[in-house]
Amino acid sequence: MFNTKLRKRTAQVFNSVCKGAEEEGFCFDTLKEATEGLMDVDDYVMELILQFNEDIWKNKELFMLVQEFFANSLATLEFCAATESSINSAKENLTLLTSAMKLLPEDGDPSEIQSRRIMNVLTYFRTAESPFGEMFFRKLENLLAVHRSMLAKLREEKKKLDKKLKHVEMWRKVSAVLLGAAAVAVVICGIIAAVITTPIIAGGFAAAAAIPTGSVGPWLKSMWNSYRDEYHNQRKVVQEAAKGTFIAIKDMENIKILATSLDTKLKDVLSAAEISEGSPDVGTLRFVVEDIMAKSFKFEEELNKLQKYVDDVGHRIRNARNAVLDKMNMLSRNEK
Repeated sequence: MFNTKLRKRTAQVFNSVCKGAEEEGFCFDTLKEATEGLMDVDDYVMELILQFNEDIWKNKELFMLVQEFFANSLATLEFCAATESSINSAKENLTLLTSAMKLLPEDGDPSEIQSRRIMNVLTYFRTAESPFGEMFFRKLENLLAVHRSMLAKLREEKKKLDKKLKHVEMWRKVSAVLLGAAAVAVVICGIIAAVITTPIIAGGFAAAAAIPTGSVGPWLKSMWNSYRDEYHNQRKVVQEAAKGTFIAIKDMENIKILATSLDTKLKDVLSAAEISEGSPDVGTLRFVVEDIMAKSFKFEEELNKLQKYVDDVGHRIRNARNAVLDKMNMLSRNEK
């Protein structure tokens, strides 16, 4: 398409010039036709570039990365919800345990029914599945791996966009130089025409050359600025996604630390709950109950700490998603 237009326009210019030479010599209209032909070449080049706007501005890699970011953040929110559920389950078990422990009278011996109930609760608590066991940490490690991979991709995309920004700046300068060179060439042609014809034609030629050059220059600058702004906005989207992913990684690492501490505290409680089957003597039962109550308090503190942290993580993830959406909306508005 471009070559066809270029050949057609060039032929028009040559025909006009040749016709003018044969009939009446060079005139203002003939030279204006030649000048406009030169400027049309610039216009066609810019038209060709603009044909690639959709390809340049619809960054498929960025689109896929943003989709992946939202999928990962959603998975993290689901993990946080599952963690909240595990915490609530652990709290329910702990409440059941501490309620049973309170059956032991402060003074005097417990009844047989009280002792049996305490023993049943201890057995249930020991055999219950740990909410922070191997499966929990496996899911957490998988989520961490996904976020780390995502962060690496986002950093790579940022490098590409940084490089594109440099190229846009370079092409902006080059196009300005080329446009200036074209304008100078046209003016020189006008001077030559003045030498071989008359000053009137030279003045007209210079005026004809100045009109398209003056209009194309700002337009060219505006076009490159649009490209630059587009890449800047894409870069902002990547930066927000990378920021959110980095925070998510740190949050997952902190959850791992808290959950590990929690698992240790839970094992302490379970260890304290170890008691021989049958009817233990009152002294042993009282010692076990007091030990469990002390360790359960620490376990509950860790549960509350993790619950608060997971809740904060959820807020941070939602804020990160909103920040990326804001940048994407800005990108969409600029495209329009």
